[in-house]
Amino acid sequence: MRILIFPVNTTEARYLAKGLIEIGHSVEVVGAASERESACARETFDVVIRVTDVLCETDWIDERIAPWRVCASDAVTVIFRTRGERVHDVRMVPGTHAVFDMATSFHEFHEAIVSLHRELSPLRASRLDALDTKSSTYRAGGKICRLTRQELLLMECLLRDGADPVTWERIMRYVWPGRRDVRRTNLTIVASRLRSKLQQARFEANLIAVRGVGYRFAPTC
Repeated sequence: MRILIFPVNTTEARYLAKGLIEIGHSVEVVGAASERESACARETFDVVIRVTDVLCETDWIDERIAPWRVCASDAVTVIFRTRGERVHDVRMVPGTHAVFDMATSFHEFHEAIVSLHRELSPLRASRLDALDTKSSTYRAGGKICRLTRQELLLMECLLRDGADPVTWERIMRYVWPGRRDVRRTNLTIVASRLRSKLQQARFEANLIAVRGVGYRFAPTC
């Protein structure tokens, strides 16, 4: 999944980002309001996580979360609280799908956001059924292919949009979130390696280069 976490300057935000990246997700952590707005405007996130040490009042939600619901479209919007009493009724925090706190285990947190994503975005989630982030594999038509983390994220980025082409810039942000030193040649190498693996395993679909745009994933015949 493509996940956005803010703000960046908290230990808890870095902890969540590290854990989600290790599982195999594409995570972007931002700080300034302008960075958050820019991130949501340029692409679709599956999950948006706000890390805070206060229980958010309605006015705060209207100011900080509601605009994100528009930018993030059908994203799962959650709050991760670093202190305070546990919120048992999410209706106490309007505009938010779930509230978690430090008493929540990472496994419980991860399973919950995956479940919410599948519930809120069933089509996008179903496109990723062939990918297994735990074993880092792609399965289709009775065939299986083991992937590196970068290959897995590249596949996930393309599968999320069906057969529509995805730009090089968006793919690079997805595969190497937060990295500014990545060049298109890095993407070309990963794409070539992934294409070769899929060809060797004789999958009926593969990466297709779209001139002047990027890549898409579609049947090869």
